[in-house]
Amino acid sequence: MLRGEKGTGKSMIGHLFKGLFGHYYHLVSGMDELLQRFNWAMAMRKVILIDDVHGATKAQHRKLIARVVAPTMGYEKKGIDMVHMTHWTDYWVTSEQECVFHTAITDRRQVILETSQIRRRDVPFFKKVLKECRNFKVMRAWLEFLKKRDITHFDSEADLATTTMDRVKAMSLPSPVAFLVEIFEEDQWWYKEGDMGSREEAAGYKGHIKFHNTNDGWTIFMTKHWFMTRFQKWNAVRNNMRWMKIKQLLEQHGIKWRTGGARQRFAGEVKSYLEIPPKIVGVTPDVRANWIHVLEAERFERL
Repeated sequence: MLRGEKGTGKSMIGHLFKGLFGHYYHLVSGMDELLQRFNWAMAMRKVILIDDVHGATKAQHRKLIARVVAPTMGYEKKGIDMVHMTHWTDYWVTSEQECVFHTAITDRRQVILETSQIRRRDVPFFKKVLKECRNFKVMRAWLEFLKKRDITHFDSEADLATTTMDRVKAMSLPSPVAFLVEIFEEDQWWYKEGDMGSREEAAGYKGHIKFHNTNDGWTIFMTKHWFMTRFQKWNAVRNNMRWMKIKQLLEQHGIKWRTGGARQRFAGEVKSYLEIPPKIVGVTPDVRANWIHVLEAERFERL
């Protein structure tokens, strides 16, 4: 996905693909056109560009992901039976929105890039680029150059991590999970003294937070009381949600709710708690950076 503001040249990538791939490039104007039943025009294409997408639904996003990973694809023409062919299409999306898809933390096989502001609304520059994209000799030279590039160590199955991708994943989270990520991004969030609203709870994290090191990374144990007190304040101006809905959203993202016999001791008291997995702890670069700091902090060593 290529995202950016108006005038930064997002759609220019389509002219480049058309110059490089000719008939093997195809342009669609939105998700509805891409997912239509009669899709024969999209058969045997190397690149399909979905231009200027605004607010794709969750169902549309999941259908697109299914296409990306499918080894074969059915193509149908009106009045003719569907034909299944080997599917080797790469999908490119352009959008002005930062969070156009419902991207989950664990989603793979997608990369989100951001266009530069340097050439924003630079019409003479883009006219020159367009002219070169329509020049057969220039595009032939580019194709020969790309064909000779050494890609021995390139892994097409690997995910390219980008700052934009991390930010979009965080923005796509439901409110309770996004709240946890936002908390973790705060410097020394685990040592917030006096934020619980009472003198008895002003001792900071020790009565409400515990850490456990696993093979997959650091897991956090957080009491229900600590979470709900802070979340209700945070959520009051955003979206007032029922607790059962909050619990359901947390569980969908691997955050386990522990009660009854599974409860743990916090500062000597047995309490209900949330078990927050490493994938939530390290969802954004800021969180990961803070956790490196946490692991190195002398105060953390004394927990």
